[in-house]
Amino acid sequence: MRVRGVRESTPHQHTSGARTRPPRAAEKHAPGAGRVTVGPCDPALAPLLAQYRSVCPGRDEREIVRGYLVAERLHRGQLRKSGAPYITHPLAVATILAGMGMDTATLVAALLHDTVEDTPYTLGELRAEFGDEVAVLVDGVTKLDGERWGARAEAETFRKIVLAAAADLRVLVIKLADRLHNLRTLGFHSPEKRIRIATASHELLVPFAERLGIRVLQREMDDLAFAARDPDGHAAAARAVAAALAR
Repeated sequence: MRVRGVRESTPHQHTSGARTRPPRAAEKHAPGAGRVTVGPCDPALAPLLAQYRSVCPGRDEREIVRGYLVAERLHRGQLRKSGAPYITHPLAVATILAGMGMDTATLVAALLHDTVEDTPYTLGELRAEFGDEVAVLVDGVTKLDGERWGARAEAETFRKIVLAAAADLRVLVIKLADRLHNLRTLGFHSPEKRIRIATASHELLVPFAERLGIRVLQREMDDLAFAARDPDGHAAAARAVAAALAR
């Protein structure tokens, strides 16, 4: 199945609390060529741009840089469970998608995908700054409010994603890349949460990746989820595969 947008060939705190928005001038870029020179304070963006340039040489990068600058400002001060700055997560998700050849709007949405959920940034503000296409993608992957939905929040969020993906499959592709990076960093969560995330991944998202034919995501998600759910079984399987290959 072809997915639209894919090429064919200051104290620290976790994700809560208000943020003060600096003047918009900080988000502007000098006019000129599509390639934007990222300042020395933004080396974290270099791997994403390198991946984008390798897959889409000559394409305009300015929207990606602008999306990063907005996301970095909004998430500044937030930390992942690992202690890493939160911006490392949307950067990793966008880099995974860039490696798949996804289009610019998808990469910008990946950079911004947690801003509406975890910062004071509203969907209306995002739409005004980045347009309807990016706003629809971000809205599609934004989780529903746990306080409002309670125990049903996760199930209803998946339902929302599937409905949004019926109109634009890129919503589901962003979610798959988001879950892949979360599985890569699963070791920083409690055992109970690791099992819950791995189980949901195996039962819901790995089959979606298989159905879409995105093998690169399917294989790694399947392997990481298996390792989290059954470490002993995963280790035994790895030993058996290694022994078979050594024959």
